[in-house]
Amino acid sequence: MALPTYRYPLDLGDKADTLPFVQFRIIKYNERTLIKDAQRVSSLAEAYTSPEVRKLDQNIQDSIKKLDPSAQAFYEKNKQSIINSASNPYEIQELSNIFLPLPENLQNTYSPQWNMEDMIILNGIRDTIDALASGDIGQAIKSGAGGVLAAASSNNGGLLSQKIGALTPNPKKQALFTGIEPRNFVFEYIFSAQSKQEAEVIEGIVKTLNRYSLPSLEDPRDAFYKFPAEFSIKFHNVKGFPDISWCVCKGISTNYAPGSMQILESGHAIQIALTMTFEETSLRTQEDMGL
Repeated sequence: MALPTYRYPLDLGDKADTLPFVQFRIIKYNERTLIKDAQRVSSLAEAYTSPEVRKLDQNIQDSIKKLDPSAQAFYEKNKQSIINSASNPYEIQELSNIFLPLPENLQNTYSPQWNMEDMIILNGIRDTIDALASGDIGQAIKSGAGGVLAAASSNNGGLLSQKIGALTPNPKKQALFTGIEPRNFVFEYIFSAQSKQEAEVIEGIVKTLNRYSLPSLEDPRDAFYKFPAEFSIKFHNVKGFPDISWCVCKGISTNYAPGSMQILESGHAIQIALTMTFEETSLRTQEDMGL
């Protein structure tokens, strides 16, 4: 069965292979759980003595020796993971492919999370320890008392120190990194049908993207939804664009009259605006920026 594939616009001329475009691969959701990983490791351990796995092991070793003898040590060290990958590949079930021009607007945004935390108590403890270490007992007592007063003031909204000495504690705040949020990408398109054929392609694109952004429920009596699909988004014939990993669709909006309602003889809307929001399923670091 042929994989459903859609391309817009239809007539790209002789330069179709060199023009910039973005590819949306729609993939059936694959679970990524510790339980599944444990099951794969267990099944590998049980199957490692089988003739098929031993033959695979030998074939890999023979290939490595032919390419680079120094790779043998690496293979021996990482044999289990290599065999696991070769004998249990990550199954990808493609559902559809959509090829579209580059969007008018594309932003790459990182969202590191920081909190400004009061360090007043910790600083008081540190100052007291430093004073004791230097033998300055008076300063140690002063630092300790100041820390206690500041902590008490903080717990009472600053009123205690304000009443006693017309003082407000210096919280000595410090920025503490708490994590990073996944990247989000918004793709906005306005499709303009030039023919009935192109209108039908646009209809297929809109229905396909909407369909696979939704969960499935094979039987209304089922207690659980099946997860929506995942999306692989890749840019072609461009340089310096984001390298987007697996995504899920967080929102999709279709406007059938972005300017005014206009209808072809076939009944299709002449213009359709589509907005899609995707979120990466992995987090970015300095070692893997996704650029």
